[in-house]
Amino acid sequence: SGGLESLLQLARCSRLTEKLPPNFVTIDTVDHNDILVESYRSLASLCPILTSTAASNEGLTRKWVIKIFLALTDVLNEEEKGDYIVEEFQLESLRGLCYLAKYDPIRHHMVDNSLPPLFKFIRTAQTCTVPTEYLDDVGWDRAQAAKEICHLLGLDMEGQDMLNDPNFHRQWLQIEQSFPIQAMARDEIRLILNDTWKEALKSTGPEVSIEKLFSNLTLDEDTLEIRNRMTEQYAQIYEKYDDELVAAQNDEPPTSMWRETVMSPGNDESKQSNIFCDREWILAHTKFMDNCSTDMAIKSSVPITLALRKLLDSYFPSKMIQQVVLPLFDLQTEASFDFRAVSMPKRHYVSFRREGNALSRLCKKHDTSSLKAEVFWTLGFQNSSFGGEFTETLLQALRKCTAIRSLSFSREESAFTDDKDHYGSTLLAYLASSLPPWIHYLSFDNILSKRAINLWLDLMKAYASTSLKMKGRGTLRGLAIRNSPHLRALFEKLNSGGFELNYRQLPIFSLRHLDLSGCKLGSLCATIFGTIYGADSAISLESLDLSDNSIGKGSEIVAILREYCDRDRTEKFDEYNAPAIPMKKSPVEKLNLSSNNLCSGYLATEIFCMLGDGFLNFKSLNLSDNELCGEEYSSDRSSKLKDILTATIGTNASLIELDLSQNNFSNGCIANLFDGIKRGYSTPAFLHLDGNIPVLDRNMLDELRLCMHRARVQHLTIFATHPEIPMSGNPNFGPPAIVERKVSYDSEQNSAISDVSDCKKASSASGTITVLFSAPLVDKSLRAVDLLDLEAEREHLWQCFKEASVDIDVSFDTATVDRMKHTFVKGCDCLHYSGHGHPDYLVFEDDCGGSYEFTVDELRRMMQSEDGFGAPFKFVFVSACHSLLAGQTFVKAGVPHVVCCKHEAQIIDSAALAFTRTFYLALAKGWTVKESFEMGRQAVAVSPAVSNPEEEVKKFVLLPHLGDHDRVIFNANRVPTWPRNCANDVAPLSSRRNGNFLPSLPYNFLGREVDMYNVIRSIFSQRFTSLVGNSGIGKSSVAAAVCEWVMMRQNTVTCIKQIFYVHTDQVHGATRSRSRSFLHMLHKQLIDSGLLVARAEKEASPPMEEFIDTIVDALRSTETLLVLDGVCTNSNPTDNAVQFLPYFLNSLFRAASDSRVLLLRDKNDGNGLLPPGSLSGLDEHIIEVKPLSYENTIKLFVHLVPYAHTGDERRRLIEGLRRFDGDKDKSEIFALLGEGVPSKITDSAYGMDGDTYERVRNLGVEQRYV
Repeated sequence: SGGLESLLQLARCSRLTEKLPPNFVTIDTVDHNDILVESYRSLASLCPILTSTAASNEGLTRKWVIKIFLALTDVLNEEEKGDYIVEEFQLESLRGLCYLAKYDPIRHHMVDNSLPPLFKFIRTAQTCTVPTEYLDDVGWDRAQAAKEICHLLGLDMEGQDMLNDPNFHRQWLQIEQSFPIQAMARDEIRLILNDTWKEALKSTGPEVSIEKLFSNLTLDEDTLEIRNRMTEQYAQIYEKYDDELVAAQNDEPPTSMWRETVMSPGNDESKQSNIFCDREWILAHTKFMDNCSTDMAIKSSVPITLALRKLLDSYFPSKMIQQVVLPLFDLQTEASFDFRAVSMPKRHYVSFRREGNALSRLCKKHDTSSLKAEVFWTLGFQNSSFGGEFTETLLQALRKCTAIRSLSFSREESAFTDDKDHYGSTLLAYLASSLPPWIHYLSFDNILSKRAINLWLDLMKAYASTSLKMKGRGTLRGLAIRNSPHLRALFEKLNSGGFELNYRQLPIFSLRHLDLSGCKLGSLCATIFGTIYGADSAISLESLDLSDNSIGKGSEIVAILREYCDRDRTEKFDEYNAPAIPMKKSPVEKLNLSSNNLCSGYLATEIFCMLGDGFLNFKSLNLSDNELCGEEYSSDRSSKLKDILTATIGTNASLIELDLSQNNFSNGCIANLFDGIKRGYSTPAFLHLDGNIPVLDRNMLDELRLCMHRARVQHLTIFATHPEIPMSGNPNFGPPAIVERKVSYDSEQNSAISDVSDCKKASSASGTITVLFSAPLVDKSLRAVDLLDLEAEREHLWQCFKEASVDIDVSFDTATVDRMKHTFVKGCDCLHYSGHGHPDYLVFEDDCGGSYEFTVDELRRMMQSEDGFGAPFKFVFVSACHSLLAGQTFVKAGVPHVVCCKHEAQIIDSAALAFTRTFYLALAKGWTVKESFEMGRQAVAVSPAVSNPEEEVKKFVLLPHLGDHDRVIFNANRVPTWPRNCANDVAPLSSRRNGNFLPSLPYNFLGREVDMYNVIRSIFSQRFTSLVGNSGIGKSSVAAAVCEWVMMRQNTVTCIKQIFYVHTDQVHGATRSRSRSFLHMLHKQLIDSGLLVARAEKEASPPMEEFIDTIVDALRSTETLLVLDGVCTNSNPTDNAVQFLPYFLNSLFRAASDSRVLLLRDKNDGNGLLPPGSLSGLDEHIIEVKPLSYENTIKLFVHLVPYAHTGDERRRLIEGLRRFDGDKDKSEIFALLGEGVPSKITDSAYGMDGDTYERVRNLGVEQRYV
């Protein structure tokens, strides 16, 4: 009737400056603003109706939902100008958007455009310190509605920098929103696998499902509901398979209303591309899944759609690595085909500090360690450039994200041919020698400069010797350097002999997969073949991709292969012609020589000759796009390719995949090929002839399908009767990196489950290590002591021994006097101490986080036995500043080997991390102390994260100087999984955090050591503690840090065994009672922890008093710390927290004598909420959180501001700003940087423009030289 269009016209009107449209009849007694408010309220009320199935069936969703969405979002950016009417508009709009945010097509666009106003609304309510009528009513409701939308968008609201830089969070939301798209891609892959093998499965006996054949195949059941909802909702807005999708795929101009309205001037190009990529992909996926019928014909090749191919190529630039993760052309029954890809946005990266923190949160949020097979995580950078501290901070992030397996860098633009480093790729060259051991694959596509390649080779020379000493155990399994023309100069240097480097020192020595496609190496490819097939070769390469390298005739390669075959012939029989053990065959099982113009020579023919003679054992051979016609002669011109191919293809038992597509085989040649297949006893399961000229006719295609069906039945029969025989070169069936991960780097949870029997069989390990950490919060004078990142070092050590996978028990403990005595009594092979040091003592902890000065005299007395001195340790590692004296004390006490590692940084520095990893890995592998020490120093020398390696190596000292350190500490056996002892208490906190309901610490948490100490002392001595402070002061951060401190010290903290952290700000919906919300959240956590049993769905909710009693009963016998965050607030007058909170606390303190409560509330809540003596005779112990000091304000600002790109720049700025003498100058800087309030400091750092930062930086520079 036109009413809805009228509402939209009203919503477009400005509230005061613009009159209503002339066709509207108005009443003088009605305020125009009231009409506008009612218009927004009416549009908001339509949102749940328009997103319903009924509206979709009537076509209303497609017609109206986008127009209403745009009308509601336009008002969010209106300026408030001090009156209430705009806030009313915005509140009504947000209420409607809460429904539209549940709608996937709209949610994706909301992520791109609506975050800035949403963040502003939340911050306005949080930073308002004086309650007003506006804040109590509209402001609070508006902030709650904004929080609800952020929650629906998938935003994690933890962290003090959460509400800053919406563009940053938009990018990470887009990354996370790509995960359902990836699940749809895996859905297509499962369908492809089913279509590939289902007919063959029917022919081999009782029908077996594809899920049973591929036992680890991911089914993505956790995303099934999301995927179904997304495809349904996109179909509601866009007609299925509309013509516009075809136009979009053909790059034709868009015509739809959505494109006309959304792609308006001022919209960011990256936002648009994200929307339409999602839309096009989802619609194309829906069409593909609907059109794939269950009775599709047997396929000669896997039908990968163009959309799926583009998606996989963007995530895996190297086709070789892509095939390792997704072996579609093989029968690898252990493969899971499961991956998660994090594709970073295109931009210039000068640091990865903040991104690394977000990546860590993302990996934890989507933790896949509980799945039956490991998920392959990959991190990719496309069309980006790099500078500053990118490499160092990326490595720091990767050390936290142990799920990442692959790293890729690629560019689509044409490569530069000069020697300049246009993209900062020189920084990337350092990665290969410093990657964490769980990174198995590294790809560079069209990005490495000549300088980068030369630097990379120099680093490999230094690093290779260490790898060789480690018994050839490299960490990289696959390396791809694609489309890099500068690589030719490097091979020319190697080939000419002008560069002294043993081939065993090349990275390919420890690789399984090497991709050098598109590098135009030409005849220099013979260098690679010579290295692999040489007489003294020890290469274990399984896959080699040399496609698009202009090989041409390949005469040198033929000569190398011929020499290899001749050696094989002469060594097969001894001098008496008796059969001897045959020479080891070529390790290469997958060879790609496509697009190399092989038609001009006889390389292709010779390869098939050697395959027929059994000298080569390729499982996959790709000769596509070489203009082969079958008339190519062999080297002796005795036969042609078509004849040898016909004779070989039916008799070679190793070949599983043969790709001859995009060539020029005649119909007669192909007919002979099929005859050879029929006469033979073995056939490739995958034979590709796509794009052949002339095109195969229908009869030939039918013949090809029947041949492939026969081959697949044959392979399945072999697998069914002899499952121990691998179908591919990998003896463990699955992708090599994933299988290796199952052996060496399995998750803590899976290890505990799989090795229960091992734990019962073995009672003791071959070696024991005790790690004592010390990080006191305050010194004896109650002055703050800088926090050490102990969790990072603990994670680092954990991964070191996990990589070693040997029978060594590792225990982590807190460095207190009692725990030190316990370690002496228990005994161990190795003691590792990490913490603060002093020339006269080691800094230990007391029971509440204070410092204890453990002097060298006390250490000497503790180590003294009745017979003099006794050394309970074979080896001691002291990682602390001023550690030399303590190390000498251990030596005097009789410890034969002591390593001192001196570091000064708050976070354990990169040199210490590099040394520790290599040293312990070598020591665990059975190398002597001296050899391990030298390997650790060498790792520091080649690490890109170490700025001054010549000086840094001097930090590490081996004592006694003249001692005999050629001794082995551990002679441990290798174990299939580590840890062997099934204990979870030694696992890093990051792997146990979800089970304890703890929030993550905010980015760059600092300056709260004294506050933490006061809270810890209070909760240890009092049952009820309140942490108060102004909004944004950091109460939640302090509470989270206290919880983490307690969980890290389970051996020393005896009064708290479990923590429940209830944060009501994470309860979404403006109309819900906070008190009821926190009780329901606590109830859910108790169910998840096993202390309560969930009610049946149809069971009625009990009265609130009974509900509270149920919670209290569950906590009655537990030693629990309950943290209540955001329960108390006066910002919402309708909140009835006062009604239930006192009742709950009274009940808890009466019934659960071992429970303690930490309550977080705003300072403005006052002290009247819980009157003294009202809680079962317990008083409220109040601790106030105050602003940060001037010093810590500077540190936090400098670490957050995005303009400080390097560590040196940040250190210089801090040094300069802290030197201001006058109180006036300091107060001005203090006010500019946020007045010590973390939320304001964060706002200042991320909101500061470049000119203001330069002014601040110049002030700091001036002060440095005063």
